[in-house]
Amino acid sequence: MLTQSSDTHLEIENILISLIRQQSTAKRTSQMCSLSQTTRKLSKRAIKRANPTLSEQELNQLFVNYLYGLKLENRFCRVINHKISMKKSDIIIAVEPIITAFDQLGILYYIAGSVASSVYGMPRATQDVDFVTDLKLQSVNLLVEMLQDAYYIDKDMILDAIKRSASFNLLHLETMIKIDIFIVKEGPYHRSVLQRRRADTLDEEDNALKFYLASSEDVILSKLDWFRKGNQISDQQWRDIQGVMKVQKKSLDLEYLLTWAKMLELDELLKKALDDAGIYKLQ
Repeated sequence: MLTQSSDTHLEIENILISLIRQQSTAKRTSQMCSLSQTTRKLSKRAIKRANPTLSEQELNQLFVNYLYGLKLENRFCRVINHKISMKKSDIIIAVEPIITAFDQLGILYYIAGSVASSVYGMPRATQDVDFVTDLKLQSVNLLVEMLQDAYYIDKDMILDAIKRSASFNLLHLETMIKIDIFIVKEGPYHRSVLQRRRADTLDEEDNALKFYLASSEDVILSKLDWFRKGNQISDQQWRDIQGVMKVQKKSLDLEYLLTWAKMLELDELLKKALDDAGIYKLQ
């Protein structure tokens, strides 16, 4: 079995994985949020030190530029003069209104990407949140109305994403967290992912908001697909995959993974990932 990092001893990693397995989903989410929040605070402080004459709004624009690029900075610059508050986890603040809106409008969704892989595997900092949804045209106006006060949201961008089965972005104005919302694609596998999504909570409070998360197997398959699309060179994607496999080792549905990996032509990558994780030798 390969370790997540070349400077980590296998015994230490095994201890870490054992400790992570004992944590609740909410605890893992909290760790990921804390890492992300600290990273963002340090990044913003470094930008301010390097640009001491810039106003708060100019610093926010530069922060968005560094995180998401000039195109998004230009799109968001007129609305990102909100002061960032970090009293509550920034990621939770950024996603709760979206989850509430989806629930009220009957929009099926699940959280995927690095947030999901952190919940199932090794927590790491992330600067955005990925949703996959079955958002339909008839819900767009109401969704925009419900979210426009808290987010930069572009109706035309959403309509175009639905038309192309692509994705659109939201920017939460208070935290400047970017939300990537993907329109679910047609096909049996994508229907399966929606059916297998699992409900959980974002924190451990009694009245914590429930949300839907892709299953651990579907997070692995999705990450393998992104790894392939990126010419198989992303160390971070591979570490995310390995983290989920190692932490969820005893609960993974290997038959499901193998079946869909073959259908999606990911079976060779899955074999390598499982071998690297020391889990299973595919014949």
